[in-house]
Amino acid sequence: MSTGAVLAALLLSLTACVPATNPVVSASPTPTPTLEPTAEPTAAAVTSIEITTLSLDVYSDDTMTDSWLHADRNPAEITALTEYFGTEPTVSSDTRPGEGADSTYEIQSWPGFEIRYIVSEFGPRGFFITATAATVGGVPIRAAGGVQVGDDLQALAASDPTAASTVPTPDGDLFRVKVDQIPVDSEGFDGPAADFVAVQSLEPFTTVTTIRAPVSNYGL
Repeated sequence: MSTGAVLAALLLSLTACVPATNPVVSASPTPTPTLEPTAEPTAAAVTSIEITTLSLDVYSDDTMTDSWLHADRNPAEITALTEYFGTEPTVSSDTRPGEGADSTYEIQSWPGFEIRYIVSEFGPRGFFITATAATVGGVPIRAAGGVQVGDDLQALAASDPTAASTVPTPDGDLFRVKVDQIPVDSEGFDGPAADFVAVQSLEPFTTVTTIRAPVSNYGL
């Protein structure tokens, strides 16, 4: 065998003895979990606002979420109603003649809803709420018992004739039905004396056009 052949055979032999190199396998990166953004807590949706003899109550379904007594002048009430109705109120004033002195009121109003505070020291009442729409800013407005503007006033009167009466006013006769009555120890001029929510209308007395509270039928 020639020298070249010997060297070639030896080289081949040495190559066969070298162990094969295993390929380097790169480890797959561990996937990072995707975190969903945390939703901000939101206030419960207002489903109705109810006018009672003593207070204005806010509901989410059957749960009362806010309440303000008529006897208190609470700035938080205006702030909250502004949020619920979605618009700022119009602020104005009104002066009404009274026995011995005039009464001046500050008025906060939205289309179909008004809060009137007395700012003078005179007057039989220091606070009134008046609703003339069934909904304000998409929020249903109800009297205690569920009555709304647009409901059948005569049907309501027929359900409790003792709560219905006709009252003369400078604008004409007013037909009203008292709901949510709180009797008082006094003499009433159109039935038993009470504080109440008045659901009412001018002629033709067919549907509720106004809800007002607090109202009384004594001492005026």
